Amino acid sequence: MNKSGGIVTQILIMLIVVVATSATVLILIQTGVLTVRADADTNILDSSFLPYAKEGHLLIKNFQFCTDIDARYQCLEPKDTFKIGEKVYFLVDLESSVTDGAVKLVKNYRIRGPDGKVMLEANAKNTLNFETKSVKEKERIKLKDYFIPVGKLPTGEYTIELTINNILIEQKVQLSETFELEAQP
Repeated sequence: MNKSGGIVTQILIMLIVVVATSATVLILIQTGVLTVRADADTNILDSSFLPYAKEGHLLIKNFQFCTDIDARYQCLEPKDTFKIGEKVYFLVDLESSVTDGAVKLVKNYRIRGPDGKVMLEANAKNTLNFETKSVKEKERIKLKDYFIPVGKLPTGEYTIELTINNILIEQKVQLSETFELEAQP
């Protein structure tokens, strides 16, 4: 019985010490001896480490290479064979969940040559490529871009590796598509 009584006594003493310490700190803050500094950039309740999945989806519905893309995001003359020095346009049609009335997307891509080496890397890790407000549950989005293969490039099959990330739902989609590069006449 003395052992269990000793353990209970130790627990009570620890509780009294914790309460007394907390009360002392609060009194010192109240009287102004201690001050609390709150930074606007500091998120006290940072829950990003919690193991829960944010709900939503991000899908690539369509991808096209084009000779040009108009102002209404229509692919003009779809094709997958280009000449060195010619603009290579690509159009991506996406469907994304809307979170808190917004969609925020980041687009990255790299071009690999016929030998598999990276020829171009367009990497915008924290640069938004698309941002919109919406009252819908899902939003249909079209993104366009182009690159110009120049220099002494070998002819052959090239691969674009596209990654699109919806930073609000922390979901990413990836796509690889091939196109041909021919020499200028």
